[in-house]
Amino acid sequence: MFRIKTLLFPAVIIYLAGSIVSAVPAAKDINIPPSVSPTYTKVAPIIDGKLDDKMWEKAPQVELNHYTKGTPTKEKTIAKLLYDNKNLYIGFYCHESKMDQVKAAETTTNGPVFLDDCVEVMIAPSEVAMPGEYYHFATNILGTQYTSNSQEGDSITSIPWKVKTARHKDSWTVEMAIPFTSLKNPDSNAAFWRINLFRERYAEEENSSWAVTDGTFHSPFKFGKLTNININGKFVGLKNLIQPLKGQPANELTRELNPAVFPENTPVMVIPKPVKMTLLPEDMIITPNTRIVIADNASKGNLQAAKEINEELKEEYEIELPIVSNSQVLTDKSNNVIYLGEPEVNPVIRKLADELKWTVNKETPGAEGYLLKVQPQRVVIAGSDAAGTYYGVQSLKQLLRKKADQLMVKGAEIWDKPAFKVRSVHVLIDNDSPTVHAKMISKLFARFKMNQIIMEAERGIAWKSHPEINIPSAMPPDKIGPLVQYAQDHYMQVIPLIQSFGHGEWMFVNKQNYDFCENTNYPYAYCPLNPKSYQFIFDIMDEAIDLFGHPEYVHIGHDEVGNFSKIPNPNHKECSETGLEKLYYMDTIKIYEHLRSKGVKTMMWGDMFLKPTFRPYLRAIPKDVVIADWHYGPDKTQPSVDFYQGQGFQVLGSTFYTPDNIHYFSGYAHEHKSLGMMQTTWAGYDQNSSILEREPQQVSAYILAADYFWNPVNRNVNQLGYSPDKVLHHLWYGKTADKTVQKGFAVNLAPYANMILADNLNSRGFLKIKPGYDLTGLLNGSQGNTLHLWDDVNYQVSTRNNSPVGIALKGNGITKGFPDKVEGITINHKAHSLAFLHASLFGAFTRTPAGYYTVNYADGTRIEIPLIYGKNISGWRDIETYYGGQLSWQGTTSTGEPVYIRQYEWENPYPDKEIKSLDFHTGQSNLSLLLIAVTGIL
Repeated sequence: MFRIKTLLFPAVIIYLAGSIVSAVPAAKDINIPPSVSPTYTKVAPIIDGKLDDKMWEKAPQVELNHYTKGTPTKEKTIAKLLYDNKNLYIGFYCHESKMDQVKAAETTTNGPVFLDDCVEVMIAPSEVAMPGEYYHFATNILGTQYTSNSQEGDSITSIPWKVKTARHKDSWTVEMAIPFTSLKNPDSNAAFWRINLFRERYAEEENSSWAVTDGTFHSPFKFGKLTNININGKFVGLKNLIQPLKGQPANELTRELNPAVFPENTPVMVIPKPVKMTLLPEDMIITPNTRIVIADNASKGNLQAAKEINEELKEEYEIELPIVSNSQVLTDKSNNVIYLGEPEVNPVIRKLADELKWTVNKETPGAEGYLLKVQPQRVVIAGSDAAGTYYGVQSLKQLLRKKADQLMVKGAEIWDKPAFKVRSVHVLIDNDSPTVHAKMISKLFARFKMNQIIMEAERGIAWKSHPEINIPSAMPPDKIGPLVQYAQDHYMQVIPLIQSFGHGEWMFVNKQNYDFCENTNYPYAYCPLNPKSYQFIFDIMDEAIDLFGHPEYVHIGHDEVGNFSKIPNPNHKECSETGLEKLYYMDTIKIYEHLRSKGVKTMMWGDMFLKPTFRPYLRAIPKDVVIADWHYGPDKTQPSVDFYQGQGFQVLGSTFYTPDNIHYFSGYAHEHKSLGMMQTTWAGYDQNSSILEREPQQVSAYILAADYFWNPVNRNVNQLGYSPDKVLHHLWYGKTADKTVQKGFAVNLAPYANMILADNLNSRGFLKIKPGYDLTGLLNGSQGNTLHLWDDVNYQVSTRNNSPVGIALKGNGITKGFPDKVEGITINHKAHSLAFLHASLFGAFTRTPAGYYTVNYADGTRIEIPLIYGKNISGWRDIETYYGGQLSWQGTTSTGEPVYIRQYEWENPYPDKEIKSLDFHTGQSNLSLLLIAVTGIL
């Protein structure tokens, strides 16, 4: 779903009459962004859509080519750009040989104009356009305006921009005026801005852009440059260029660190964060005589919980404890016991709860709630129900500690219950799922108290009912039952997801089933008026119901219908006359009725009924349909939750992997009393075996999502106290992922340093934006300029005149005065590995070559260490770092902006050779790399 969603908001395009003159010579490398410099005009053009004012004749023109290939389109689209002291003016000329087929329907401001013939503009008032940090302006051929300030379409009306359109015999034209006062960002210092221009043409489904994109209009790192808008003698967004410090000799080249690496003393915490948790002064020591006590006729769930305590103890500490019954303990007066169960069915737990003056029943704490107390001679876990007891055990596992030679349970008292009734995770299954997803269930989902799993299965099962569509990566159907049972044993409800109307490409693999495909040129959907469509989809759903043990719900998909194909097919008269909206409604009801006849309820995605033309049909949708309302941006409000709940539907807010998305959406859904939340995953398909290596950010996000879905109240996502990536790696890879104590040395960067890292609020930060916009937050945690971070490595920050300093490389704008390389950073030391604490001042696409280090050995040989953006280096404020691995520190600037610093540890293939020096080179000059510290590990 997410892969396609971004196409919902294509780019604005303006085509102007006249010859095409490139603003700059065409770039041979499509990875090099094009540049355009608008022409200054003293007299503003009249915004009437006609482009007939004389000042347009002198404006530079740029051509819009196909947005994925950069090749010429069938119909020319040209944009022109002007500016005066108040506004940026953009004009589009859109040639159209089929004016009778243009699509023009949307008349509501901020409605989905991108479903019509439209043009769009995206502008980032900074040197690098970060996802979610740019403005989006769009208009359809009717002149209806759409404005948003994020990739997710957080529509806004506060920008007073103007637009008019005009129709002509074989073209249509647009004029826009966008005020600089609305674009200028007080938290930016930029020598140029980033921009892209787009057109969406519906007569032949032709999308085009000026700067070549990355498969979607929302490709901010690919935006072109908007330059030379000079007002009062300098670029409109420029505060100050940054001048590098000059080098300075130093006596000390390296400093011994003893130790250089040692495990961090992590604070005692439980994930998800309990509603109430108090640490107690005394712990319970676990000895060979410690026992786990359950009821004489313990439930399957209580027995599972007890077994999981032993699984944790065996894996982490290589011990197991006897599991005994109440009657065995009553005849034995010894202490040192872990008691677990529900007071309503276990008399011993009832007695202990009374002794502790606890109220534990079905109402308090309530469903899935529990109380836990660790005392010197016992642990008591009392659940409101069996699920609550189970979740209490998950918290207990996180209180286990080893100190010296003693294993203990940290003294604590917890009162806890979930904020949401449903805490769901969405996965895409394949033939690796019995191993990979089973491990996720035990290591991640159940441990962090998720209680529902949506298994998207349309491509992941080798269907017996329709073997013609099976692919090699599909799971044998007999493997589903055990996986479902395993999830249920871990208190997870399992719901199959079968994509039906919309993302139906799986039905037509290898050109199968074309007899009911709505448009074989775009095989993404079946024909809702063809009975064969339902013979097929009902066969699959019926088989899924059997395989998944007659689940309570089936999720039917139903998102993004029509995004990638012409639905209805213009050549299919009946469907065209019926219209997409009615076809969608009819299909939803038809599937709903079939599932109801099987005793199964319906769940579906919620994006389509949010569209104005679809909304009237929502009134007729049965109210027991659960809406999975997905939004993936950092928006603080989600009005669609209120819309659906106001219509009588239960809503699962559905998030993706970015922390702000999870943080804000969870909080809003909880405040508005939603049914629950779902964490979606758009990775796996036929490669689940490598999902942690390919998409670590999506897997790590399960941990943060579980934390917030249990307790989103009064949370600060920038001060969690833990790294989801680090937690994931320990749980997934075990002790081999943990650092051991190692000696080493710190490299003195002071002789080569050219940037102050923290201005202590006396200047304007290292980007000259505002005081405190720097690494003060990171450095405030240092002791004598030594940092011990989440990666367990000690770093020594170099200083110049008592100010912390680092090495920055050049960029194209405000840092263009810095060098593109710094050579000869002296080391003169052997090392098993080098740990680099580094960042870039600006962002880029993941996998962009960012630069490299050169390690120079004393014998004259050398090795280059490539720096790849998003893999081993990232922007200091790029949220992608959060889950990308090797996160060393997360915090904020002094002014409150989130900061993410990662490290990269390079293993030296020649540890017995002395390293003489290190060179630091830029790759893409617009990134402006920053080296903060280097630690050598012996």
